[in-house]
Amino acid sequence: MKRGDMFAVLLLLAVTAAFYLPLFQNLNHGLSSVDWYEKYCFMSSARKTVLEYRQFPFRSPFFDGGYPTIGHPYDDVFNPLFILVLAFGEVVAIRVIPFLLFLSGALGMFYLARYVLAYNLPGALFSAATFVLSSFGACQFSEGNLEKLYPYLLPLLTAFFLKSKKNPYFILAASLVLGMFLVKGVIAIPVVLFLFLIACLYSVEAGEGKPGIGFSYMIAFLVVVCLSCALCAPKILSALDLLGHRQIQFIHFPFENSYQAISSYIVQHGRALSLARLFSTLLVKDAYVVDGDDFSQMYLGYIPVALFLVAAFLYCRKLWRFLAALAVFMLIAAGPRSPVDIFKLLWQSHPFVHFIWKLDEAFHIYILFLICTVSGAAFLLLDRAKKHRQLWVLAAYVLLSLASVHLFLTDQRFLFHSDVRLLEPQFGQNIPRIPRFYPRKPFFQVKFNFPDKTKDDYFYVRQNIGITDFHQDLLIRIGNYAIPKYVVDKGDYRRLPGLESTLTLNPEYKGEAFFPDGRNKALLKYFSPNKIRVNVTVAGPATLIINQNYHKNWKASLGRVENYHGLLAVRLRQPGEYEISLTYFPVEFYIGLIISAAGLACFLAFLAFGRPHQSY
Repeated sequence: MKRGDMFAVLLLLAVTAAFYLPLFQNLNHGLSSVDWYEKYCFMSSARKTVLEYRQFPFRSPFFDGGYPTIGHPYDDVFNPLFILVLAFGEVVAIRVIPFLLFLSGALGMFYLARYVLAYNLPGALFSAATFVLSSFGACQFSEGNLEKLYPYLLPLLTAFFLKSKKNPYFILAASLVLGMFLVKGVIAIPVVLFLFLIACLYSVEAGEGKPGIGFSYMIAFLVVVCLSCALCAPKILSALDLLGHRQIQFIHFPFENSYQAISSYIVQHGRALSLARLFSTLLVKDAYVVDGDDFSQMYLGYIPVALFLVAAFLYCRKLWRFLAALAVFMLIAAGPRSPVDIFKLLWQSHPFVHFIWKLDEAFHIYILFLICTVSGAAFLLLDRAKKHRQLWVLAAYVLLSLASVHLFLTDQRFLFHSDVRLLEPQFGQNIPRIPRFYPRKPFFQVKFNFPDKTKDDYFYVRQNIGITDFHQDLLIRIGNYAIPKYVVDKGDYRRLPGLESTLTLNPEYKGEAFFPDGRNKALLKYFSPNKIRVNVTVAGPATLIINQNYHKNWKASLGRVENYHGLLAVRLRQPGEYEISLTYFPVEFYIGLIISAAGLACFLAFLAFGRPHQSY
């Protein structure tokens, strides 16, 4: 890297860090949005399983009577950034992860523009600055939407993919980045579509004035997707197992499997893009408001949009692939209002697409990425300047500075957020404070006595207490049969664990392990997410009940695990006093590990024994 480029990268990182610095205000306080507390619950449960119980977080006993979280699209265990959750805790990690994604977006866009698309330095800086300072990411953070920030990895993915034609090592790099989308669930659908579209467009090659068709990029696309799927196989197979649950009928709405109903919803709620609306949200701040919020804004201002139009006109032969991709994604984002309803075709292609019901949140970031990428090409005009070149370069940097400062001052306001001090339970003088990671905390479950979604869920999870009616919207419902110990009101988490006598005891509660007939005895000796041990005293044939939802992956040391009205049950025929162990063993996860190892081994063998220095 040249010295000028190095200085430009450092400047870009400094501006990006300064723009997103508000993420770190009151670092140890919780964010005010209830949606962030949904993520806190998932991360806290997984972190507790690893650090407290020394187990892999296959499932969580804290959600709806026991839930296979490993297959949930929003579970972060397979995400490499989960290491930040383990190191710093969920409250701090939820600030650091978006910050790293935004930095990756800035560096990735600079790398794509400068070293793949061969832009000059001001052009690469302009594309990177406008992309990372635009309103979309800041708005999504203000909503509490972590998954919608991962498309800031798009520039890196695009750059690695385009370079994979000449160097297969970039296939592995592209596969790893794509894998971060795949483990996040539904956001993988648009990115795979984008990558396929880029592969198709780059397969059209111009040679000696005559267009031709090459297959290198399509082969690279297939290899990248297959390798990425292989590496993510444990997550993918676990997700398929969860989504294949027979009790799941819909995720968001009862009508989500009807395109007529979904298209009506998209139009009525203003989530269908139009050309006029696109220019409005690009040029006028706060112009894009849907359902009373403005979380999917794409505000750039007049300078980037004007330079985009200049670059699209002057360099259309160089950039036609990105312009064609932009047109396709604009048609998709228009939904039923499009002259060609591409989203309908996607919707009909696979049931997984039915999970997309907010076209703006799913596709606006791709439109923004393509516009920012193209806009930097306008600075290629500097290469034509023969007279007064230094003056033109100075003018270019003035434009860059004006656009960046304007976006900085306009969009940073979304990042300033109110914080909530995390209130721990009230401990009296005679009630000892239990360390957060203490392996002998008692476990039981509670049921809320109120219907609205609150932040209370998170504080119960922190105290090793499950919620039988977990309020969070992002949980895919598969049925809950666990019996809560207490019925609680808002704020009752502050009265636990020392003030349980003041709570309303559920008369139907029989313990976390019990016999229905009452003649035999069961004592819960050890409880953890993946392993349960119970001491039993049995006079004759009996059925031991564990107060966790039944799942086929549970295995017992003695007897067979069965479904007893939705709960775990073990039929015991041997009389006497002994211990029963139940272990959660997700077969699909271990099959996925074998697939991952085989896929990686095959690719490494290709690199070792093939010819990676030559294009295929």
